[in-house]
Amino acid sequence: MPRISAPSSSRPEFYDRNPLLQLLDFGGTAGPHADTQRSAYTVPTGKKALINGVNAGLYLRTVASTSGTKEARASVTPDGGSRSRVIQAKIESQLNTAGDFSTTVIGAAGIILEADEFTTETNDNGTGGTLTFNLFATLTEFDA
Repeated sequence: MPRISAPSSSRPEFYDRNPLLQLLDFGGTAGPHADTQRSAYTVPTGKKALINGVNAGLYLRTVASTSGTKEARASVTPDGGSRSRVIQAKIESQLNTAGDFSTTVIGAAGIILEADEFTTETNDNGTGGTLTFNLFATLTEFDA
């Protein structure tokens, strides 16, 4: 692979250190459910990963008999640490009309380290009704 970094640099940029694109993609329709992990990526030994972009969205297809909060989100859990939310799309419980939706998109959300975990999750705390969830993320894995 040709090197793109300046010849005088002591260490190549991340995109010159064996980059590998990682894609996480979930799309589906579901009824009420507790927190459910939809996809996961763990940074391998000797690697780091740049979170290039994340898209989270949900669309209310049919109304719930009792509405609850609905979420599509992505999180990072550092090795040995506590989970932190990176992005969230949310429909509050007072909204319960077919066609209600929420979408959130971010780019370049940071670098995660060896053994850190990036996950996508959904939940719907209502009773009845259905939602379409869309979660998509791209990460560039590279040598640490």
